[in-house]
Amino acid sequence: MPTAIRDESSPETETRTRHELSPQTRARICKLRSYNLSYREIYAVFPEIPLSTIRSTILKEPAREGHKSLPRAGRPRTLTPEQRDHVYDLLAHREPNIKMRDLLAEVDHAIKPRAMRLLLREMGFPRLLATKD
Repeated sequence: MPTAIRDESSPETETRTRHELSPQTRARICKLRSYNLSYREIYAVFPEIPLSTIRSTILKEPAREGHKSLPRAGRPRTLTPEQRDHVYDLLAHREPNIKMRDLLAEVDHAIKPRAMRLLLREMGFPRLLATKD
């Protein structure tokens, strides 16, 4: 049984509850499975990881690329992180009294005024802009 794959200094050796496995731990689990170890034998190497997690990690591995997490379900954000940062920098540093129509033009009208107001509230600018354009 190859146990050299397990890294004792990794943070995965501590007892954890309901956390996602790191890509390195997933790779180690799949490597052990490629040595034809059973789920229980892999569990003996990683006793802090539940047996059901080991089983589902191995079964879902063909869908992953590079042992990385799959994208989460749900609609992706409309504004890119760069656009969000640009809006924040604009309001916090350069033009705090900018009008809504100018702010929407800065992001190429990628979102509607209501979504911009929600974004501003989320960023900590709740009363910055009036509801009118």
